[in-house]
Amino acid sequence: MAEDTGLIIKNGNKVEVISSGMVIVFGPGQLTHNNITILKENIPLTMTNLITHVLFAGDCYDVDHRTVKVLPAVKSLL
Repeated sequence: MAEDTGLIIKNGNKVEVISSGMVIVFGPGQLTHNNITILKENIPLTMTNLITHVLFAGDCYDVDHRTVKVLPAVKSLL
């Protein structure tokens, strides 16, 4: 999360991004490889199928349903 960005959490499961930066949300629901249990300390972790969402102000994430609602693209922002 950028230093001037925040999250509004509603009902414990709805998240909305506020301010001028962005938030990165990682979704492990499709994760198919994670070998952390067999790795020695300081060895890089391998993960595949890790869902990544990059959200901007006004975008929302539903934690329970793992869904994203984004603001429509506006010409002045492009």
